[in-house]
Amino acid sequence: MINQEDIATALLNVELPNEDVAGLMLELSDIKSPVKMPTTPCLTSVDRVVKKGWTKTATAILSGTKEYLGSKLTKHSSIQVRRLLAQHTTDQNALRELHDWALAKDREALEQLVARMDVDWLLSRLEAGVQYPPRPLLTIAHRAALAGDASLDRVAALPAETSRPMLLAATNAIAANPSTRWDLPALLDGKDDDFCEKVGMELVQRYGTVVTETLMNVIVGHPVLHKCIVNHGFNNCTGFDIPAARMYIKLAPLHAKLVIHKSWDPVLFDDVVATKRLEVLEVLLSSESHLRSLTPDQIDRALLASETADWATSTYRPPSLNRHLLQHVSHELSTEVLLAYLRHADEHATWQWLTGRYNQKPRPGEVSHLAKDQGWSFGWTAMYGTNRSTDTRFALASAEEVARDIAHKFEQLVSQPWCDELVDAFGGDVFEYLVRSYALAGRTYLVARITKELGSDPEVWRDAITHFSKSKLSVGKTLTAVRLLRAASSTPRP
Repeated sequence: MINQEDIATALLNVELPNEDVAGLMLELSDIKSPVKMPTTPCLTSVDRVVKKGWTKTATAILSGTKEYLGSKLTKHSSIQVRRLLAQHTTDQNALRELHDWALAKDREALEQLVARMDVDWLLSRLEAGVQYPPRPLLTIAHRAALAGDASLDRVAALPAETSRPMLLAATNAIAANPSTRWDLPALLDGKDDDFCEKVGMELVQRYGTVVTETLMNVIVGHPVLHKCIVNHGFNNCTGFDIPAARMYIKLAPLHAKLVIHKSWDPVLFDDVVATKRLEVLEVLLSSESHLRSLTPDQIDRALLASETADWATSTYRPPSLNRHLLQHVSHELSTEVLLAYLRHADEHATWQWLTGRYNQKPRPGEVSHLAKDQGWSFGWTAMYGTNRSTDTRFALASAEEVARDIAHKFEQLVSQPWCDELVDAFGGDVFEYLVRSYALAGRTYLVARITKELGSDPEVWRDAITHFSKSKLSVGKTLTAVRLLRAASSTPRP
């Protein structure tokens, strides 16, 4: 049978009729770790259980028994109880009583305390010469920056070994909320390059709100900050206003990737395309939502820009435009735009197009043109130099590799109107792979095509097989050669 301890323990986690019933359940329960009760237990019951172990005392704190959130427990023998009090009490007197103990003996509790204590009182302790560990000191600095100019004035007046790290920690609060007395220029005024560089790295690593034009003006005008942001960017910002975005992109073209990710706006289209970086175009065209924000003309311009765009050769792969783009665009791309896209997309996009999966189908001549200038459309291979990290190059797929792929996918290709053009575009290797393929589709196609172009005369077929066994030309050119030679041999001599 279930006992009363089990029942009371189970009911600690649900809303009870009143504080007295909650207190009774606390008394009757048997808990091994603190519980936050939805109904605050009454003081009378809590007083009865505090001597029976720290867990029920901690439960009273977590559950909001007012009398146990004041000074009553500041000298409790349990460190866990004091830590919980430091986390949950709002009583400033209790926090101050815990302060000296935590400063001397419990850094974890101290970090909780300084985040919740009156900042003026904390600054007064610093002014009195109290030394804080680094993390609590930085918390006080951040809170002082949020408290306003007067608090920052007090920080600045502290000895340099204290004020310097505190002002540094206040960087992002000052940058995000500049005032008439405290802004980034004021923070940097008279400081050496080492301090200014650390301010720059604070912005790089921890600036966590919108980058504004005002902030960018300071960065552009300050050589040390300028260098930091050019080299590293804003890693944790939430976005950019439009003027700031334009300035940020001008600092370094690849910064446009972060702008697109954080706060894309179509008005930035020209700024983004002007970077002439494939990595940026890859991000711009990476999602359906981005594509929906662009006009057909802008999509065309972005794809054409890929033809003259540069990219970092030390990357582990070439930048690759959205492989699903043809699935998402609503307008038909011109040949020039389409081929520009395929040359900078991956082979998945090309084969989907060649097998007729998209609304936009290959038009006469397009397959041949792509074969002559294929880019990465049929795949690529990484070619490494002596230093793999900095000397990476990429080789486009060879005609033999493409021929192998054609044979492998031939059942999907053979019924397409552009099949002959594709077969002829990649030379004699295609014939060999179709002949050697396990699937019958390739051999059936070759028989049909030879019959269509040369007829069924066994002697003509003998010539054709002889030529194909030696030819390095495409199927179409080999058949033409056979036809011309047969015509020449049958012409009477004068």
